[in-house]
Amino acid sequence: MNIKLVRMQNGDDVISDVTQVGNMVTLTNPLRLIFRRLPTGQTMMLVAPWLPNELIEENHAIVSNTDVLTFFSPKNKLVEYYNKMVEINLQRKENFGKVLDDYLQSEIETADLEDEDIEEAEITAEVMEAIEEFKRNKLH
Repeated sequence: MNIKLVRMQNGDDVISDVTQVGNMVTLTNPLRLIFRRLPTGQTMMLVAPWLPNELIEENHAIVSNTDVLTFFSPKNKLVEYYNKMVEINLQRKENFGKVLDDYLQSEIETADLEDEDIEEAEITAEVMEAIEEFKRNKLH
């Protein structure tokens, strides 16, 4: 693994496993780092997924090296923290995948039921029409 801090041209700070091939940079499991300076002078760091990883198959982005301002080597403690956060995000992605699968399955079942209801209503209408036709054609 080649974990780097990446300063993007748009100002985003990202920590990621970085692979560079030619003019392209692959960021695998990228996490956005957000720094806040507190009034006390301390710095607070927030970490968030850089990609919508719950909605994509593979958690990596391929960007042009012109989108990258510079790379930094993170401290070992930050690399350890990054690895833990990657694991947590993978678990969240799995859990979201299960929720999404359940939701989609319920939507499919609902659509199937709606189709059955429509078919049943059409059959009922045809039967009622046939009964009315029979009553109109009665001799007595």
